[in-house]
Amino acid sequence: MIGNVHNNAFTNLVAVRVLREAIGFSQRLGAEPPARWREVADRMFIPVDAQTHVILKHDTYEYKGGMCVPETLAAFFPFGCSHTPATDAATVEYHLKLAHTYLGMPMLSALLGVFAARDGNRKLALEFFDKGIRAHLQAPFLQFNEVAHAFDCPFTYTGHTVFLTNPAGFLMSLLFGLPGLQLDGGEPQGWAKHGITLPEEWEAIEVERIWARGEPWRLTARQGAERARLELTI
Repeated sequence: MIGNVHNNAFTNLVAVRVLREAIGFSQRLGAEPPARWREVADRMFIPVDAQTHVILKHDTYEYKGGMCVPETLAAFFPFGCSHTPATDAATVEYHLKLAHTYLGMPMLSALLGVFAARDGNRKLALEFFDKGIRAHLQAPFLQFNEVAHAFDCPFTYTGHTVFLTNPAGFLMSLLFGLPGLQLDGGEPQGWAKHGITLPEEWEAIEVERIWARGEPWRLTARQGAERARLELTI
């Protein structure tokens, strides 16, 4: 355990996102949001290294070896936060280079393949899903352990425990991350925000029916497409 830290990047980035979403909801409901919400969002401090342009995990963060937990990336996906294009890209690259120190641990391992894919590295995306998802499976019933077998850890169980966060994270990567969907107050057809790069050997992600705004939609995300497609099925 580490002591208290100041300006945790994940916390501050997501706080800005929540405030901006609250402002948008207020306006759509015809209410004027408090000016303080916008002021706080605009002035929220995000710790960024002046030389590398990487978003630091917190004010005094310095990587000293060992496991690097990539929680800052979770602000980008699934929360859809952003700082600047250059800073976002530098932060993703930083954590992709250190991903091998974390792959096989719970929760965030299921998301790392999305960042490799969005970075254009299909081979690395496949490797991350293999080591970050498949390595958690426990024979003979393909249960998801909390920690992959590569880690000598008391939370690597032997078949009697199911850790639901890992399959849930994988489904989120399949339904939102790789198709590049970011839910917002707009129409579902506009939720596709990213070009489609899938892991190596993957051709497409297709979901026959998902429910959005009370209506059934079909999701199609094909390798190389400019955007995923959401089409009404009625």
